[in-house]
Amino acid sequence: MKNAIKVLGVISMALIIGFAMLACDEDGGGDDKHTHQWGDWTQTTAATCTEAGEETRTCKLDATHTETRPVAALGHDYEWVLTTPPTIVAAGEEKGTCSRDSSHTTTRAITAVTFTTITDMGTWLAAQDGNRIDTAYAVKLSVGDLGGNSSTDGSAGKTLKDNDTKYVSLDLSGITDIGSSAFNGCISLTGVTIPAGVTNIGGWAFSGCYRLTETTIPAGVAIGMSAFNYCIILTSVTFQGTIPSIGDNAFLGDLRDKFYATDTTNGTPGTYTTTDYPVNSSSVWTKN
Repeated sequence: MKNAIKVLGVISMALIIGFAMLACDEDGGGDDKHTHQWGDWTQTTAATCTEAGEETRTCKLDATHTETRPVAALGHDYEWVLTTPPTIVAAGEEKGTCSRDSSHTTTRAITAVTFTTITDMGTWLAAQDGNRIDTAYAVKLSVGDLGGNSSTDGSAGKTLKDNDTKYVSLDLSGITDIGSSAFNGCISLTGVTIPAGVTNIGGWAFSGCYRLTETTIPAGVAIGMSAFNYCIILTSVTFQGTIPSIGDNAFLGDLRDKFYATDTTNGTPGTYTTTDYPVNSSSVWTKN
């Protein structure tokens, strides 16, 4: 009997020691306790667009020991749709709907509707209402190639011609070369932004754009012959820097002569205007 009691005592002590050795070291100071053996993190509260979530993990040695951590809010992931086209006199508007929660919407103002392909620009223009010159759509075309002259199917110029009741002020950011006749006869073009980096405006590039009212030309651009000829209401031209060459009849009137009057090699940068309306071959230009 006494031997049995001794055996039970030894077993009990072994069990106590065993459990102690399996216990977790909560404070890191024990000699006979193990550190936590954590399982994987599992989601207990899902994060939303605006509120943080929570994850929990459980110790493999003792399921009563758990740990939590926050999960950052996801933030909105808006998908934008144009609701009001921008014009030269008023910003447009886009509506954003969150892909994670369609009840979350917002709006933002845009100064130009941007396209990265000529095809997309054409599709959009075809869907718009006809407008007036003073409410021309503000369009930015970010492409590397204009696709040929204005008679070439699929070109930027032909696309404008095919939508000639939709007046457009066009930003050509991304272009480095405006080829010959690129926008020849595009009567719906009311303004054009020619970006820094353009090195050439080919002959007849904007000839016959008789609703073009003003333009700014960056430094270093070679301008071909008749590039802006027959632009009969183009009354303001800004040269941002010196121009290596301007071809014959590039502008109506004496603008080329006035530009090179002081410096016959580089010209004199600035804004030049004429009061003639319509502008013609005898028009007199003045540097402002």
